[in-house]
Amino acid sequence: MKIILTALHLEARPLLQHFGLKKDPQTRRLPVYRGEDLCLAVCGTGKVAAAAATGWVLGKYGGRAGQGNAIINFGLAGCGDDAVPTGELFSINKITDNATQRSFYPEMALKLSLPEKPLITCDHPVTKDRAADFGHSLVDMEGSGFYRAAALILPVDCIVCLKMVSDHLEDQKLEKSKMTSLIEARLEDITRIVNLCNNLIEEDRDPLLPEDRLFLGELAQSMRLTSTQQHQLFGWARDYAVRSKKNLVSIHPYLSRQFSSKASRNRTLASIKNELLAE
Repeated sequence: MKIILTALHLEARPLLQHFGLKKDPQTRRLPVYRGEDLCLAVCGTGKVAAAAATGWVLGKYGGRAGQGNAIINFGLAGCGDDAVPTGELFSINKITDNATQRSFYPEMALKLSLPEKPLITCDHPVTKDRAADFGHSLVDMEGSGFYRAAALILPVDCIVCLKMVSDHLEDQKLEKSKMTSLIEARLEDITRIVNLCNNLIEEDRDPLLPEDRLFLGELAQSMRLTSTQQHQLFGWARDYAVRSKKNLVSIHPYLSRQFSSKASRNRTLASIKNELLAE
C-alpha cells in the first residue's frame, strides 16, 4: 500500500481529485481516503498529530509488520529565502526538530529528479523576523513527527518527504485558490513519485530480518549512537545482509560491550563497519 499523509485538507483536495480517492466510511479517528493501492490521511497540524496519525494509518492499512508499504509526507512549507519561488517542490534530505535539535536523514533510495533541501520542524509558525535563524532550510510543523514515527515501522528507504514552498514566512493566511493552483501545477511530479514507490513495496524487499532490526535498535541504544550513526549502522547491515545472505549474529557480541567515552564508542562503531563491509 502507498500512503500519503498531509496536514491540511487544503493540501489533500487536489490529490484526492487527481487520484480519484474516496473517503473510507470505516475510519472515524481521522479522515482517510482510499483507492485500490493508494490511501491518503489528513492528520492536522503539528508534529504530535503527524506522529500519531502516521503510526495509526500504517497500523490500520499497512498489513503485516509494515511490509509492502511506502509512505509519503506531502505538504506546504515556508522558506525564508525569497529567491526560492512559491510552488517549488523539494525532496527533503534532512529533517531537524527545532525544539530538540535532533536530526533525521531520509535515505534517498529513489531518484526523484527533484531538488533537495533540509527541513526544520517547529512547534509554532515562523515569521519573517526569524528567517535568518533558519537559513536556506524549509520550515514546517509536521516533518520530524512524521519521520520519527514512520521510521519505527518501515525501512527508512520506504519513507519519502516532499515539501512545496507556499510562502516566504509572511505573517498572513494562505490563499486557498492560490495554494490549490500551485499544488495542481506539481501533480505530474507527485504522480511520478507515487508511481516510483512501487519499486519500494515489493513483498519482503527489506533484506534485514525482524530480529536483526530489533537487535540493531538495541545496539544503537546501548552504544548511544547519534541519528547519523544509526542511519549508517542500518545501511551497513543491509549491505551485509544482501551480500552474505546471513543474519547479524556475528556482531551480537558488541551488544555486551561497555563504553567509557565517545572515542571508544566510535572505535567500536568503526570495527563493526569493517566487519560488516569486509564480507
